[in-house]
Amino acid sequence: MIVSLLLCACACLALGSVPPSGFMTSLDIEAITNIQDTFLPMLEAAFTSITVPDVSIEDIDTPLGHAGFELSNIAIDVAHWGVTNVRFTPSGIHVSISGFSMKGVMDWHYHTRLLSDGGLADLTVDSVSIEFTLGIHDNGGKLLVDVPEIRVHIGEIGMDRLGVDS
Repeated sequence: MIVSLLLCACACLALGSVPPSGFMTSLDIEAITNIQDTFLPMLEAAFTSITVPDVSIEDIDTPLGHAGFELSNIAIDVAHWGVTNVRFTPSGIHVSISGFSMKGVMDWHYHTRLLSDGGLADLTVDSVSIEFTLGIHDNGGKLLVDVPEIRVHIGEIGMDRLGVDS
């Protein structure tokens, strides 16, 4: 009987020291660097498969009267993330990307009451910087992740016409 009570007491003590269910992890700069080195090339490759929606704007006032334009079949050929910097802050993980660029191709068309033109064009977006903080918080024992602020600066957008249809 005493042995049984001792076994029960040991079992209760052992069960009381079992950590709560779930998992815990930690990240350091080396881990973040490894994640960057592994996933950025995959992200650049995946970026080329993004479907970009067509852009169409009608009824623009111009010196030639009302006009409209459409950019369609926009395809991204190449994306480069530039320089990525990741640092830990008291409120989460701060990420800044500078020198992001991409190249693609698209169809373009414009029309006025008297004129109409269109064709194929190369599209370039250069000198883009993106900065945000990934907020990581304890929300009553549950993980809460948010992005309280994001800043994007686009340095240059270029379009070179490749062909003209009239």
